[in-house]
Amino acid sequence: DILKAKESFLNYLKWREEFGVDTIAKEFQFEEYKEVQKYYPHGFHGVDRYGRPVYIERLGMLDLDGLLRVTTIERLVNHHVYEQEKTTRLRFHACTTAARRRIASITAIMDVKGVGSSNFSKA
Repeated sequence: DILKAKESFLNYLKWREEFGVDTIAKEFQFEEYKEVQKYYPHGFHGVDRYGRPVYIERLGMLDLDGLLRVTTIERLVNHHVYEQEKTTRLRFHACTTAARRRIASITAIMDVKGVGSSNFSKA
C-alpha cells in the first residue's frame, strides 16, 4: 500500500527531526562509554562471513543498577541512535567497499547466557 508506506516514511522523517537525530549524529559525545561497558557489554566486533558488521550484546552481564549509576536512559538511547547513524553512514560504506558488494544490514548477536531477574532490578 503506497499511501501507508508514504505515511510511514513521513512519520519517520518527522521523528528524526523532532528527536534531533542529525544533531546527535554530529555532536553526541558518550564520555562514559568505557564505564558503561562494565555494566552493559555491547558493541560492534568485526564482520561476519558475508561482510556484514557484527553487533553483540551480552545481556546476561547487564547490571542495570550499575549502568544507571554511570549514565542515564536518555544518554543510552542517544548512544544507540549515534551508533545506528554511524552504521548507516560509515560502517555500511566500509563493509561495502571491503566486500565489493552492497552491505546494508548487520548481524546482531544477543547473548542471553545468564539472563535472569537479577539483571533487571530497580535502580
